[in-house]
Amino acid sequence: MAILDLSNRKNYVDDATQAQRRAICATCPHIRAAGLQCGVCLCLIRLKTKLKTEECPIGKWAKEL
Repeated sequence: MAILDLSNRKNYVDDATQAQRRAICATCPHIRAAGLQCGVCLCLIRLKTKLKTEECPIGKWAKEL
């Protein structure tokens, strides 16, 4: 995960995009820790899905450019 200013909302996707990403993650067989963590990259799903610079490590969703 890239180091970002997490207090700057311009680094975040909108709520609808985050919800869509989280829905994709929720159906992934790699999800772990009661749906809180990606089993591939070990990132926290709630944060990873909110950041524009992040993408799914197995290509299920892409970063926002």
